[in-house]
Amino acid sequence: MITTMLKTVCSAWLFLCVWLFAVARGQTHQPFRGRVLVVVTCHADDFSMFAGGSIATLIDKGYTGYLIRVTDDEKSGGPDPQHNAAQNEREVLKVAQMLGLSAIYSLNFKNDELGRVPHDRLRDAVMQYLRKLKADTIYTFDPYAGYGEENPDHRACGLAAEDAARNADNPRYAPEQISSGIAPYAVTDGYYWARAPIDVNTVTDISAYLDRKMEAMTLHRAQFATSAVSYFRKHDQDVGRIYGLGAAEVSHHIWYRSSSATGGTEVTKRVVIERKPASPPGLTSFKDKTIVVISPHGMDYVQAVGGTIAKAAREGARVYLVRVTDDESHGGDVSPVEARTKMAEETHKAAEILGIRQVIDLDLKDGELAEVSEPELRARFAAIFRALAPDAIFTVDPWAPYDRDLDDARIGHAAEDAAWSASHLSFYPEIVLEPKTNFKLISNRYFWSSNGGEQVPNYHEDIVSTADTKFRALQAFHTEARRPQLKAPVNSESFYYYHAANPLDWFEDWLAQPQPSRTPSQPAELDLERDKTKRALVITPEATDWLVSAGATVRRMIQAGYSVSLVCVGDGDKSSISAAQFQRTAGSAGISTVVNLGFREGELSALPGLILRNRLTEALRALSPDTILLPDPWQPYTAHESIVVGGVGSDAIQEWALQGAVGQIFYWGENEGRGPAEFADDMAQKHSLLLQLHVPLVPSVLKEQFHVSRFGKWN
Repeated sequence: MITTMLKTVCSAWLFLCVWLFAVARGQTHQPFRGRVLVVVTCHADDFSMFAGGSIATLIDKGYTGYLIRVTDDEKSGGPDPQHNAAQNEREVLKVAQMLGLSAIYSLNFKNDELGRVPHDRLRDAVMQYLRKLKADTIYTFDPYAGYGEENPDHRACGLAAEDAARNADNPRYAPEQISSGIAPYAVTDGYYWARAPIDVNTVTDISAYLDRKMEAMTLHRAQFATSAVSYFRKHDQDVGRIYGLGAAEVSHHIWYRSSSATGGTEVTKRVVIERKPASPPGLTSFKDKTIVVISPHGMDYVQAVGGTIAKAAREGARVYLVRVTDDESHGGDVSPVEARTKMAEETHKAAEILGIRQVIDLDLKDGELAEVSEPELRARFAAIFRALAPDAIFTVDPWAPYDRDLDDARIGHAAEDAAWSASHLSFYPEIVLEPKTNFKLISNRYFWSSNGGEQVPNYHEDIVSTADTKFRALQAFHTEARRPQLKAPVNSESFYYYHAANPLDWFEDWLAQPQPSRTPSQPAELDLERDKTKRALVITPEATDWLVSAGATVRRMIQAGYSVSLVCVGDGDKSSISAAQFQRTAGSAGISTVVNLGFREGELSALPGLILRNRLTEALRALSPDTILLPDPWQPYTAHESIVVGGVGSDAIQEWALQGAVGQIFYWGENEGRGPAEFADDMAQKHSLLLQLHVPLVPSVLKEQFHVSRFGKWN
């Protein structure tokens, strides 16, 4: 009897030990047990192509995963949108299940038309599921990816997902969701995939998941041929080789707020390998080629690439110019109607000098492209591309930072999107009825930078033989308000070039470049004595943004004799700080004038861009500052409202500069900035003001840092 009892006790003890070991082992191998991962994908194939192995890895490490598909994929496949939508819906379900995702939620926005959807509507739609599913981590597009991200839907999706993740815990966002019983929830972190990333800080070893990922991708029959899967396999293996792994995927990992969750992926340093050269320019000769130049204004392309265009025409290329706007804001002191007439005449004269075959005037209203949706502008360009079947396009660089004319970015993005979409029958099927329709992918794309944009060019064209021709073409412009002082002809022109062929080629080119140095350049102390008038204006999205990022600098400016005014764009609707608290804080800081525009916070991107720009332009005229401080809209991984206010504010400054204003801009950075100037004094008083408002401090940020830019007639 006793022997039997002992055996029973020993067996139970052994079972308990085995069970405890299994639990401990499971916890060790599943560090994310109990956490929820929500993948936000724009189209059916994006998440599996760029992050399929990483998603499967995270789920095996304990996450419960869900998928939000934003669009209906009606343009992903053949010419029948209904068939495309139905086929993609069936296929994405199978792919998600194979990668371990538990459920799919489709938002069903129209494919490749997110440019028509207000940002706050898309953000709130994503936020509803983040709250409902209690998402701890998101995985989505990097909204700050640059060259090669030709589909604007991807950026719109990434911006909305990031904004939703940052604010899902704030009950003042989408309060109707709270009323319906969906509680706020704090998303702690996110992973961003990209076709051509700007900042990789996480490498996931997917060697053990590569076969499963490729098997899943074969199910995307509507998206691409099964034969293309071998290309994706080779790509993942090539990325793995860079990091000494069998296969890998890369991403940018970002923390929205602190969390005890750690581990799960390994950040592997890049190993030293033999570099391959970046893709060479696709056009080794311009002879018999067709080139389309898309220029925001009549003179832009002449300044930037006039010598190259003249050279192409001289070598036998058929060159066409698309002038997008009517140039009525660039006529200096003449009336808008007279400016339109004269600028059109001067544009045609300059084009004739350069050897351009035809000028196509879209005649959109200068400075008001914000009223034209990106899909509409893309359709205009696509019609031209299908008619002319160009071998290359030249246009303004939509990715160059500090280009203060927002029309430039709108045109560049739409041209890049059209260069891809014009080759797909599922886009604009009505154009097939035209006599001459081509479905040609425009793989050679050249981008120039203007209006202060700080581009890093990768291609230079020798224009010694056509420098004089360019000089004569520039002399044709007598009306242009920004007309530069004509100098001796230059002998070369620079732009950013890339070759579009396969969907992941951008990343391979990025990998070919030397790893950028993380050591920042030595900042310079801010020069606060430069301008004698000493009038400064701070443009802030909401009450505390300026104080957190530029409060010490503002205090120093006031001590140096500046009269500082403040324009607050948002109404504080999403903030816990009252208007009275804000006024007291501004007064304590020494602000002389406070202007509240009163636009609804959290919904600034839903505003027609011209309304906000015009209000800011009015403030600039009334206050006449020589120094302007505002958020840096080109800084990655920052708050969406800061991007909106910084971008529209820059556009307003550009408009004001066309009227003769001159001064300097201090763009502040929310995560220690990226510019050459910094300021460190008076941080104690700034911290005191923040504590009064119960705003948490960031102890590691000991200095305020800015990008300093000049604006004015000759800048």
